[in-house]
Amino acid sequence: MDASEICLRLSHSNGSFLDIVEKDIAFTKIWIQTVGSVPSLITAPIIGSWSDRHGRKYPLLFVLASFFLFNMMHFMATATFESMNIYIWYFASEVLIGMTGGVMSLFIMTLAMVTDDCRAKLQPVLKVKRPGYTRCCILLSLIFVFFEYLAFDSHLILLYVKRPPFSWSDRLYSNFHLAESILTTIGMVLCPFLLSFVDWLGKDNLMIISGLAASAVSFFVIAFAHSTAEIFATVLLYLLVGAISPAYRSFLPRMVKQDETARLLTVLSIIMGFCPPISAFIFNNLFNYSLSFWAGFPFFVAGILVVLVVIGQIAIHLLMRPQWKLDRLQKVQKAGSHITLEYRSKAKDSFGDLEKANRNVSK
Repeated sequence: MDASEICLRLSHSNGSFLDIVEKDIAFTKIWIQTVGSVPSLITAPIIGSWSDRHGRKYPLLFVLASFFLFNMMHFMATATFESMNIYIWYFASEVLIGMTGGVMSLFIMTLAMVTDDCRAKLQPVLKVKRPGYTRCCILLSLIFVFFEYLAFDSHLILLYVKRPPFSWSDRLYSNFHLAESILTTIGMVLCPFLLSFVDWLGKDNLMIISGLAASAVSFFVIAFAHSTAEIFATVLLYLLVGAISPAYRSFLPRMVKQDETARLLTVLSIIMGFCPPISAFIFNNLFNYSLSFWAGFPFFVAGILVVLVVIGQIAIHLLMRPQWKLDRLQKVQKAGSHITLEYRSKAKDSFGDLEKANRNVSK
């Protein structure tokens, strides 16, 4: 029996060999993230400079081609795992994507094409003075996004459920992941649709808060779970978790002007690019450390991080509420003045028609 066959049967194992393999996977995951992310920190600015000097088309095609090869290498790893070490394909794919700018370059190249039409104001978007606590809340939101993405490491759950008392098969994990993805997608559409029927202040931030709270609950349930049913119960919470992404895309742009949206989203994409290697380093080491006494400890830490983000988003909501009230009042006044001017214009036209009719009668 070769190593691949042994690893496929690990879900039915209850010995120390399972711990050794999972520690090796968690440790290797750190290096996989590192070899992909560190080169991208060097190559992404180079590709960005190339894009600024010679146009957006060819750098974007270059990055997209590298992503195609990246996915093909992952496909080859799946197709040849019985005869070839999958880490060879994984490391090669990460080196390739890192040398071509990584995820950051794809986001930056795409958003730069939008930003080209928004050059009226050259002042950095994060340094512009804004009414009330708006600028402070933008900076806090970006910090909270960093901690939120830091906690979302989806790879550890696979190692966790392969262990007793769960001992999931690959098919069971696939069903769990499929259900999670379906409910997340439904939540991305359903939650914004339902909130469109209400007129609450900061309703997009309320979506963020509810989604993060649901995420924290799911982390805590997974950390203390003792059965498969408890882990599958967390899937229902992803109806709310799915609303986080569209809510952030609505919440952050509303705090800046329309011609600053692309630059703000560029900053957001850079934060997203930094998170995976840092998350892998922290949580995979935590998993290795706690494997002998509490394998769910990394999920408990992730839940605490998300709770802190929830508290921060509530603070942002309280700080921004007066500004939202003022903005709503100004919109109402503007709409009222527009109606008044339109009424006066119609009244003036009617009065002019009446005068003209009187003249015709007098003649």
